[in-house]
Amino acid sequence: MRVERQERINLNPQWQRGPAWKTPRQVLLIDSILRGMDIPKVYLRARAGDVVYSHDAVDGQQRLRAIWQFRRGDLKLDYFEPLPDIGGHPIAGLTYAQLHVDLRKRFDDFQVSERAYRTKVDDDVSVLTYKDEGELQRRLFNHEFFILKAHGDAQRAGNGIILTERDYREILYRQRAYQHLLTAMFSMFSVVFIGASMNDSEMRLLLNYIADAFPQDSGPNHYAVVVQEEITSVEQERWFKDLKVQLIPVSKADHYAELTEFLITLKAATV
Repeated sequence: MRVERQERINLNPQWQRGPAWKTPRQVLLIDSILRGMDIPKVYLRARAGDVVYSHDAVDGQQRLRAIWQFRRGDLKLDYFEPLPDIGGHPIAGLTYAQLHVDLRKRFDDFQVSERAYRTKVDDDVSVLTYKDEGELQRRLFNHEFFILKAHGDAQRAGNGIILTERDYREILYRQRAYQHLLTAMFSMFSVVFIGASMNDSEMRLLLNYIADAFPQDSGPNHYAVVVQEEITSVEQERWFKDLKVQLIPVSKADHYAELTEFLITLKAATV
């Protein structure tokens, strides 16, 4: 996909967060593109029969926002320190239109690596929070697809956002229906954690609660994909022994290529 064309890609599917990157991070991405460096692959989901959008951005929407914002002239290459020239041409503080013609062409010709896939899941995916106990229970026991925003949904009025460990303790230990549903999820299914920080205090609170709720030799095992270079064999052993979470190390090499292979294998095994 060439960066100069903003194809019919929906950057705001219901399950996605909105713009999150600050300007310095956007600038570094554009700088990488102008220097001919690779950037991570973008993952898209095809939308069947949609006359407005052809795809949803599943992973990479922040990168696409930054690219298209710069292409429109809405982003200047301002960084904490002036960015070095490229091939004798300045870029610091410039917009797309102010770049040398050679750099504009390099930017426009840059190919964003993408992978698109189709899904049988309806576009009308239910997004639930901890306040939707009834619908969550119905979908869970009917094996229907849903997205659970465990910290609440900022786009829904009156839906409190969980910001602190104290807030999380409140919903775990005070809201009994939600508590029982979480217990059911972890006792009925093996859970695979991807893209979650296993050292997050709220994640540890949840996992410790689940571990305390069941005898060590009962219930399914759970799994977490972690960065191989950031985990030790001792930590792997403790995670499994204490919390019944088996860590699956993936290397940072080649933009986490092993993670893509893992997800493809996982999907094939669950079809």
